[in-house]
Amino acid sequence: MPFFDQPGQPREHKPWPMKWIVVSILAFIVLYTLIMVKFRKPGPSYEPYQDTVDRVTVERLLSSGYQRFNASVQVPADSVRSLVLGASRPARIHASPGGIPSEINVDLIQKPTLAESIDSVLAAQSGRTRGTYRILFTATLPDHRHAATSATVFRRGNKLTILPNWDPVGGRLETRWRSSVVLVDVPTDSLPAGTYDVSIVAGRTSRAWTLDLRQ
Repeated sequence: MPFFDQPGQPREHKPWPMKWIVVSILAFIVLYTLIMVKFRKPGPSYEPYQDTVDRVTVERLLSSGYQRFNASVQVPADSVRSLVLGASRPARIHASPGGIPSEINVDLIQKPTLAESIDSVLAAQSGRTRGTYRILFTATLPDHRHAATSATVFRRGNKLTILPNWDPVGGRLETRWRSSVVLVDVPTDSLPAGTYDVSIVAGRTSRAWTLDLRQ
């Protein structure tokens, strides 16, 4: 066999053994994972479109005189009547027309999913500033694939409009019933003392009442 390749003859290249290919792939995966764990910032990833939508929505609401803040929600397992009312009497609840108020709806770029109706509400007629105002309500959902995850509170003057956020249930999961019981914790730190007209919004029937917020 000649020491050098003969002119005009193609040079043969032997393929890498499969074990070295596997080792190379595993080494790359391990190195990439270590880099991601060490340098990735905590929290949710940056979403330019969603961040832009949120910023523009806030700017629109502020220009319309609205303050927007979030309220936490949970689905209570036990009776929480005493926890909701405390020492206060229950507020007198009445039905109100459904749908997002037009002055809020025009400022929302992304329209939230609404429950069909707010069927009942348990809330105190009075509360305290710099605390938490709790609301227990039942709602009829549009289908079995949505659940309450949070709530958004819109305040303008003495009006508080609460929009529960009904997000899709992940995967193929479905809720057992279309009726849902939800407990909302509204922070009152940024609210001055006074009398407020409060409403929880649904598509067909909303519910409203009066709240006396004291220091």
